Amino acid sequence: MGKNFVHVVIPFDRAHGENLCFTKITQIAGTDQFNHHLRIFFKEDINDEVKGLLKLAMS
Repeated sequence: MGKNFVHVVIPFDRAHGENLCFTKITQIAGTDQFNHHLRIFFKEDINDEVKGLLKLAMS
């Protein structure tokens, strides 16, 4: 948690760099895991793209 944002890290088995919602994507060394970093400043930041990626991460 930041002063005016929530920082979320979503793990995936591949990089999803084709969208603009992540501030950083890093691969965990020695694994197939890619951590996708997202900062949420406003309620509106949780748009359909973010919701879809969260659902994908939970499946």
